[in-house]
Amino acid sequence: MMKNIFVVIFFLISTYTLKGQDVQFSQFYAASMYLNPAFTGSSEMTRVGFNFRNQWPSLDQTFVVFSSYADYFIDEKNSGVGLILNGSKESLTGFQNTEIGLLYS
Repeated sequence: MMKNIFVVIFFLISTYTLKGQDVQFSQFYAASMYLNPAFTGSSEMTRVGFNFRNQWPSLDQTFVVFSSYADYFIDEKNSGVGLILNGSKESLTGFQNTEIGLLYS
């Protein structure tokens, strides 16, 4: 019982001190597969795209984000497959993050 209390307290304290920022595109429908992976193959043709955002460029604490994607509709299977690559960089902390994902819908 005491061990469970310490675990709960540890998680409450650690989540209170953690901070982060999620990627937000101002034209979110232009980043449809980032918005919802179920949009993969929804146009019933091959798509390739690139999104870029430089948030707060005039401040010392910039947040630069990019997202590139490609998807293909498979008519015989009535399905879509895709690939998405996301990257971000915070100038204040120097934190960089890169993600790659395979999509199926």
